[in-house]
Amino acid sequence: MGLFAVGVLWLDHPRPTSGDRLSKVALVERLNTARPIDQRWSVTHAISFRRVMVIDVQTRAPEDARAIAALIVDPVRPLKYDEILIYFRKTTDRTDAVERRVQWTPKDGLIELRLAN
Repeated sequence: MGLFAVGVLWLDHPRPTSGDRLSKVALVERLNTARPIDQRWSVTHAISFRRVMVIDVQTRAPEDARAIAALIVDPVRPLKYDEILIYFRKTTDRTDAVERRVQWTPKDGLIELRLAN
C-alpha cells in the first residue's frame, strides 16, 4: 500500500521545465554570457531543479553582488523560476565562506544578504 501511495504522489508532481533539462555545464555557460571580459566574476557552479536554481559565483568584488546578480538573472527570467539563489565567494573553492547571497523571486526581485566582510 505504501508503494502505491508513493507512485500516486510521484505521478502528481509537476514535470520539469525547460530550464531543468539543461546540463550543469550548459547551465554554467549560459549564466556566464554576461561575464565581463576581465572576468571580475564568473559563475563556477549552477544547478536547477524544477523551478529553483542555485548558483555559485567567484568574484573579486563581493560588494557588487547585487549588480552581478541582475546580469545573471535577466537572461533566465523567461524560464519562470520561482526562486534563484546566488552565492558569492572570493575563490572558486565551494568550501570557503560565502561573502554574500542574493535571492531573486518574481515577487520581491533581488534581495541581498551580507554574510561576511
